[in-house]
Formats: sequence, C-alpha cells, structure tokens
Amino acid sequence: MLFLDADYLGLGYGTKILKILISTFRISTVDVNEDNQQAYNFYCKNGFTITSKSGKDCIGMPYPLLHLKLK
Repeated sequence: MLFLDADYLGLGYGTKILKILISTFRISTVDVNEDNQQAYNFYCKNGFTITSKSGKDCIGMPYPLLHLKLK
C-alpha cells in the first residue's frame, strides 16, 4: 500500500516512490479501492490500466477493488 500525507499530495513524491518500486522491486500490479478516484487517476497517469474488478478486498470485506497492471 502506498499512502501519502495529504500535505504532500501533488508534489511528485508518490511518483518518485512508485518509480523506485517499479525499477527496484519490479512492481507491475496494484489494487485500488474503486471509490478512491484520486489513487486511480494517479496510477493511470503512471501507466497502469484496469485488468479486472472484484467486489471484495483481499480479506473478504465488501470494498470493491480495481486490479491494475502496468502497461
């Protein structure tokens, strides 16, 4: 999970962290809460696209997720 303090959103920190995760750890998939439009837009801006959706999170709670993959 990647969370930034609201005071630091829009300053490029998230993109820098994501690029490090992609290059160092080969991260190519992420899950985003379907209701989190800001996170979805962030990942799309950084080259991710939706591959599927699910109605529950990984522990079975009713939080719809978007499954994204790096292009």
